[in-house]
Amino acid sequence: MSSLREIVEGPFIGLGLGIDVKGDTPDWRALLEGPDRPFEFLEVFTRGDGGIAAEVRELAGPDFPLIYHHEGLELVYPAPMSETAIDAAIVNLENTRAFWCIEELAYREIDGRYLDFFMPAILSEESAQTAVEKLKELNARLPVPVTPENPPYQLPVGPLHI
Repeated sequence: MSSLREIVEGPFIGLGLGIDVKGDTPDWRALLEGPDRPFEFLEVFTRGDGGIAAEVRELAGPDFPLIYHHEGLELVYPAPMSETAIDAAIVNLENTRAFWCIEELAYREIDGRYLDFFMPAILSEESAQTAVEKLKELNARLPVPVTPENPPYQLPVGPLHI
């Protein structure tokens, strides 16, 4: 597994484009056609569908750099992570051959209900400790490191600075 230093000091891969492969706009399949792409890597965002990540890899070609952005690992939610979400991340990382896995430090699910928007993490010691414990577990289980990402915040909540 790569260390954080290797990620930070890793090769520069250029200008990228992030896409939600569940969306139809832009037509990400058309963006991958032909050798003259207007970007040098692709960030693949999915809600865990492993088949679509394999399709992205096939269309992108074997050597085109892909980064994987998972949703559903719930790094700050104070409940155990879903084994289904972890398994989906492993499949998608294997399919994309991504350098790392990105996941937001936010709530997308509360009490089993999916939210179609981010609820930011509560900036507290408890929330930070939850994220650290889950990141350690994921980094031991996934084939590449997890890179946490702060979602867009409108109003930070809690005693810690963002």
